Amino acid sequence: GGYGIEEVGAALQALVNRHEILRTSFEEREGVPVQIVQASVVLSVTAYGDTMPVDFVKPFDLSVAPLLRAGYYNGELGGVLLLDIHHIITDGLSQAILQDEFIRILSGETLAPVVFQYKDFAVHEQSAAGQLPLANDGAYWTDRLSGELPMLELPIDFARPEVRSLQGASAGVRLSADEVLLLRRLCSEEEVTLYMAGLSLWLLLLWRVSGQEDIITGTPVSGRQHADLSGIVGLFVNTLAIRSRIQAGKRYVEYLSDLKQEVLSDFEHEGYPFELLLEAVWPHRDRSRHPLFDTMFSVQNKNAFWQEMGEDGEVSAEISEAFFTDRGGKFDLNLRLVEYGEDIYLHLGYNTTLFTVETAHALLDGYRELMASLQADKLQYLFDLQLLSPASRLLLSTAPLLDSPAPVNTYSSVFEGRAAKSGDTIAVKDENGFLSYADLNCKANQLAHYLYSNGIVAGSVVGVLLPPCKEMMVGIIGIFKAGCAYLPIDTSQPAARIEHILSDSDVDCVVTVGELPEGLEYSGMIVDLLSPFLQEQPVNNLLLPQDVDQLAYVIYTSGSTGRPKGVPIAQKSLMNYVNWFIEEVQYDESDSTILTSSFSFDLGHTVLFPVLLCGGCLHIVSKDLYLSPSDLSRYVQSAG
Repeated sequence: GGYGIEEVGAALQALVNRHEILRTSFEEREGVPVQIVQASVVLSVTAYGDTMPVDFVKPFDLSVAPLLRAGYYNGELGGVLLLDIHHIITDGLSQAILQDEFIRILSGETLAPVVFQYKDFAVHEQSAAGQLPLANDGAYWTDRLSGELPMLELPIDFARPEVRSLQGASAGVRLSADEVLLLRRLCSEEEVTLYMAGLSLWLLLLWRVSGQEDIITGTPVSGRQHADLSGIVGLFVNTLAIRSRIQAGKRYVEYLSDLKQEVLSDFEHEGYPFELLLEAVWPHRDRSRHPLFDTMFSVQNKNAFWQEMGEDGEVSAEISEAFFTDRGGKFDLNLRLVEYGEDIYLHLGYNTTLFTVETAHALLDGYRELMASLQADKLQYLFDLQLLSPASRLLLSTAPLLDSPAPVNTYSSVFEGRAAKSGDTIAVKDENGFLSYADLNCKANQLAHYLYSNGIVAGSVVGVLLPPCKEMMVGIIGIFKAGCAYLPIDTSQPAARIEHILSDSDVDCVVTVGELPEGLEYSGMIVDLLSPFLQEQPVNNLLLPQDVDQLAYVIYTSGSTGRPKGVPIAQKSLMNYVNWFIEEVQYDESDSTILTSSFSFDLGHTVLFPVLLCGGCLHIVSKDLYLSPSDLSRYVQSAG
């Protein structure tokens, strides 16, 4: 800007005189650290001529105030001020306060006296009034971090040293305009902040590359919970331990919603000092690790202060940050989402004794892959998330979750094997009777043959419009066998909604039992599953090519506008979920499930599909029955 070293030095000295924390040093007395506020301290500004110094940032002696240094050199566009401030006396908001006051002092403005100093906050924090909220916050955090605490095991490039090193570097990338737009749209549609959306992607990335479902990551918070603290310079920032238990069987939007509530609750208790938390839940320290977590996540807004002064006496100075190479490796990984104007940058700090720069960039690629995938399909299951680019595949060498085999068979092909093994066992039962596995397979085959012989080609969407009954599974599995996708439609919905779904989805056929609901108009092909002509069809398996990339079904949701919107789900997604659920619950032939919701809701698929691949029994009851707790209880007791 247009200021010389003398004017800049005077403005900086005024800041030192104004804020006690800038005149504070630290010593240890009888084993206890204390802070000492000096009555006066002179801050000198070192002149570097026309060359920017390469060794400006260096360690401080904490016993000597001030714990900041200033430098000045003549750049191409004028004078450049360099500032290096120890983090023990400042935080991000403090730096913004100092920047603002520095500009105002340069402009000749007289600032109002500082009412509270940092020592006032320190005294209050130790008082009885200051200790009162800590009890409640402490109880919250000890419960939040109860049980066995996870230690994240990431795929590292080098053996972890016995004593943690602080050597670090950084890698960064600017998100494209499309990526920024999609990310902000996700936040708007799901009513979450950029922090919440970004944190969800970070946790999911750590999950995918580690294979661990219980993850803790750190996050910084301002620590200024009272309005009186907003203008004080000092270190208020606190660190929270964000714990997330990731269930692969959840959809992303469900996970994001759950994480939102957890984060809101965590932030309500952000005042509990991290040091006290460690004493309560992490008493045994490991010198090779950071306590409690080895990763960090934050969102920062770095919009530059820009004010200009012309001949009329207004300020003419641009204050921006000089980004020296990040050498800090305090954490294994430290991801920051940085907003600068309309742009968003990903800035990943990494410990160089553990990771190479190639791995750092692979992690950034993986983060962006997850972001693109989830923004394209927010309803996909978490276990479907994949890292596919050549760079991010480097991360998978020690990631057990990602190395699990992808499904190679469709639902109907696996069911056929089960039907051959459990032919006489009851597969599905309703209030009017039952079907054995052999019966169900034969009837589904007859439907598949009929659809195929009547021009319903593989890849078509077939509506399933019928009340809860055993024929529901005949329709669904028969449609699968024909290589088609089914569209579940609840007969209790208004006719106008059903007609919209049928029209919007462009179904080629509708299967039902009996006649269509009264008042419903549909001119396409209709197949009555109770019709005698189906019994004339072959009962053998229809030998059509099956592909896990084929559609399995289309679910209609309310949509962001309230208008029904179709979401297609592939066979591989269905089989991923079914395989995961069977393994998670340990289903076998002795198990039974009962459908207690509409099959047009995705939740119902947890009940419908896994049990029939294990030889168990699926019970389908009327809506009136499952909505009556007493009737449902009697049914369950009678069914054994």
